[in-house]
Amino acid sequence: MYIEEFYFNNWILIESFFLLAILILCYMIFSKTIKVYVFSSYKPIKYLSLSVILYGLGFFFRFFRLFVENTSYLTNTIQPLYILFAFSEQFLTSLAGFYILYALIRRKITKEENHIIINTIAILFFFLLSLASIITKNRLINFIPLITIFISAVSITYKNKIKNKNNNISSLFFVVVLLNLIGWIGHTLAWIFLVSNNDYLYAQVFIIMDILTFGMFVIFRYITYKNLKKF
Repeated sequence: MYIEEFYFNNWILIESFFLLAILILCYMIFSKTIKVYVFSSYKPIKYLSLSVILYGLGFFFRFFRLFVENTSYLTNTIQPLYILFAFSEQFLTSLAGFYILYALIRRKITKEENHIIINTIAILFFFLLSLASIITKNRLINFIPLITIFISAVSITYKNKIKNKNNNISSLFFVVVLLNLIGWIGHTLAWIFLVSNNDYLYAQVFIIMDILTFGMFVIFRYITYKNLKKF
């Protein structure tokens, strides 16, 4: 109980530090990967860069969504802001998850016009999905597709890991994707069983998911600097 009480009493400070750490890590990863893309025009790197920047923006809006949730009773004045923050968080993090998978399969799609079609469909799909989630107040609409995406991504990265047994980068990227999957499964189970029923247990899961997310970005940052250090 002490950890949960400490979080509830100091959530704004904790979430501010968490947001700052995530934004710094996202910037470090993005600045490295985009530099590689500029020099090499390697398309999968472009989508990894895009994924990271979308994650950073998603966490930025998450902070303000939490701020409204924890400091207001959602009056008529505040509610439109809450809807905007919640929608932006869901849309951006969903699209970021998709681009991680897309970076893994990008080389298999050869026709450039197919990329334009896929990107357009993905943006529209996750826009409508996030809108439906906000309207129905049902986050499963977002969670289930993301879990499906990361199951696919885990499968691909695991095969790459087996194929490149002596390559630590393949193993670490598998861990990054696996942590994403565990995170979304954790959020889904918490949303189904705990939200509105057990605030303290939900806070425990929330804290664990934040730690997993931070660990994922630290590993991701290590991968980019280790593997792309010549740039």
